[in-house]
Amino acid sequence: MAAPGDARRGCATFAELLGRPVRMDAVPRDTWEPLFRSQGMKNPIPRIRMLDGFNEGWIEFENGEASSRKGEVALKTVLQMLIEPERKPPHVEGECLAGPVAGLIKL
Repeated sequence: MAAPGDARRGCATFAELLGRPVRMDAVPRDTWEPLFRSQGMKNPIPRIRMLDGFNEGWIEFENGEASSRKGEVALKTVLQMLIEPERKPPHVEGECLAGPVAGLIKL
């Protein structure tokens, strides 16, 4: 979720599913290391570098676009699956090593 409107929709959807208010806060990059350390991580630098790589586009999955599958899944469906893991995932074609391929989220 990159745009402010996306964040608002994400909060509203979480609030609807959880039945309580939800707030989303941006976490400034320069606070990541102390935050991760406060959460018990002994060496957060590799995680920070990985997040930077995804955010800046210099980390890509093996074989790039050739081995990825993309589709659309409603945000509410994805969040509901995270909140209620016993629910059956939506049908999608294909499998990957981690399980069914669910595609990209379309807001």
